[in-house]
Amino acid sequence: MQKSKSDLKTMKFINEHKKMICIIIAVAYTGLMGIIACFVGLDNFGLEILYYVSQIISGVFVIMGVAVAVIQYTYNSNEKRIEDEKQKRIEGAKMADEFRKTVIPLINKLSKAYSNENLRKNIVDYLNEADLTDFDINEMNRLFPEDLYVKYRVQVALNYGYETNEKLKEMLRGDLKELDSEQKKVVDDIMMNEMYEVGKLCTELSNILEYMCICFNAEIADDLTVYQSLHKVFFQGVHMIYIFTFDGNANEYDRLYYNIMILYKKWKTMYKEKRLQEQAAQEKLKEEYKNMSKKYKEKITVTAKINK
Repeated sequence: MQKSKSDLKTMKFINEHKKMICIIIAVAYTGLMGIIACFVGLDNFGLEILYYVSQIISGVFVIMGVAVAVIQYTYNSNEKRIEDEKQKRIEGAKMADEFRKTVIPLINKLSKAYSNENLRKNIVDYLNEADLTDFDINEMNRLFPEDLYVKYRVQVALNYGYETNEKLKEMLRGDLKELDSEQKKVVDDIMMNEMYEVGKLCTELSNILEYMCICFNAEIADDLTVYQSLHKVFFQGVHMIYIFTFDGNANEYDRLYYNIMILYKKWKTMYKEKRLQEQAAQEKLKEEYKNMSKKYKEKITVTAKINK
């Protein structure tokens, strides 16, 4: 429960002056007992009264002591919670900076492999609209039947080579059928190298994303602090590595890059909810505008009739 500012100030005062409060309570107890002793006397009857009164007063002071301890504990807990949340936001900001330094350059580099409009549409955009839940080979076969994802891997690598390797680009400008056996071998060697390069990029990006997702999922860093800034680039990165990374997941107990899957599904759910809220707000505005236009037209019609 959220504490008011006055409650927090009271807790802070008690926490900072707890020793003085204890001394005041002890002095007040001793002084009060002395005053009572002066009034009742120190004979047997007076001592008996003093005993019972002291028990009552002791009970009151015990309750006060417990109350002080509870207030102190609550204050310390609240301070720790605030400090923990602050530290998580700081760690989240550090993750965002690390994302900027390491993840974004890799995504920009990998984007060359998806520069072809059809590849981007059939893989990245397609996965963006798909319902990714399992991140395994079964899901991949469902989304890309008949080993289509394997064919896409080759095309992605080929496009990456075309964008980054001038020699391959020059050879692919002509008709592949006109290449002799030696030239075809050169193309095959370059293609194998480009497959390796794209795979290496995907692995490097996957490892960095997995580390960051571990920090967010374990609540070492606050993912909500960076969600608005990073979610679109994060989705894009996951969609780019998808056909190269998650086919190794064949069962639940030996799953690779599990934390990427967890954070992706969490952020994707948030994204869909926000999009639905925005669509609902837009529909409401359209309806209000429609009603206002209708009333305005009715008013114009009535005014026109009166003027006649």
